[in-house]
Amino acid sequence: MSPSDLHQETCRSVPAKRSAFKSTLAMPSHWVHMYDEFITKNAHQVSQIESTLRSLTYIIPGMDDKSCPPAPAE
Repeated sequence: MSPSDLHQETCRSVPAKRSAFKSTLAMPSHWVHMYDEFITKNAHQVSQIESTLRSLTYIIPGMDDKSCPPAPAE
């Protein structure tokens, strides 16, 4: 496929992508309701995930080469 053909194909698909994007943007109120319902029904699991992520944010930054002990000499 030549660059010209690729450009024409891309330009033809843009209106369809924009239409799909606009319809997706019309859904946030539905997403907010779904999110709220999920958080309410799964409060314990959400709390565990948040706690795990909080712990990882403390552990991971310290895991660079400077924080590791030197390798034993052979």
